[in-house]
Amino acid sequence: VEGTAVERVAVTLPLRGSYRQLVGFLRAVESSDRFLTVDGVSLRGDPGGEANLQVEMSAFMRLEPEPRAVDRGNSAG
Repeated sequence: VEGTAVERVAVTLPLRGSYRQLVGFLRAVESSDRFLTVDGVSLRGDPGGEANLQVEMSAFMRLEPEPRAVDRGNSAG
């Protein structure tokens, strides 16, 4: 969201496993308490019973404010 201290990080994950494992991964993302969005998926099976899943997702992270400089100057006293 423009004007907020949130940054979007886009990632693409190539995953391989059984259909059950891949669906489990997507369910874990869906139920995560982190702010993640799945932007796209591509699923392809192979004759060995495994599947290839490519997931495009975004993570949104709150930016921490820059630490303030501490004045460590000499003071008379």
